[in-house]
Amino acid sequence: MTLKQLKESKNLSYAELAQFLGFSGANPTREVQRYCQGRIPRPETIKKIEVKTKGKVSPNDWYA
Repeated sequence: MTLKQLKESKNLSYAELAQFLGFSGANPTREVQRYCQGRIPRPETIKKIEVKTKGKVSPNDWYA
């Protein structure tokens, strides 16, 4: 499952998804939006997303 698919299945906004994933910083909403649109995050961020989504968004999903 992609991050975009997860967002849509849970009916979350980008801001809600960023909060769910525990993102912080200057603009976490924009960061999540970029990942949903196809930008591949750094490996440590991919791992964080996998843990927060309980494996629903796995590392392989970013490269499929």
